[in-house]
Amino acid sequence: MSKFKAGDLALVVGGNLFLGQQVEVRSWVNPGDLYHVAKDGSHYYLNPESQHSGWAVTDGVQIGIKLERNLMPLKGDFQPEQQKAKEVEA
Repeated sequence: MSKFKAGDLALVVGGNLFLGQQVEVRSWVNPGDLYHVAKDGSHYYLNPESQHSGWAVTDGVQIGIKLERNLMPLKGDFQPEQQKAKEVEA
């Protein structure tokens, strides 16, 4: 099960594209899927021969595909449940 949905923000922690940048997660892309239509009408597809699916992400200027393992979520409460339980006063 994925930890992302369209519209989520993530920090890119692996690969070369967007490394260290905050990106917006757009959609899940499988090999051969269309992931972007440019203003000039150009269509962008993930190579059908690719061995991996990934997330279409954007930094607001460019768009690309990232493996989920190369993205860190930037939302929610990331404390482990055990730590939260210790903080509750009796």
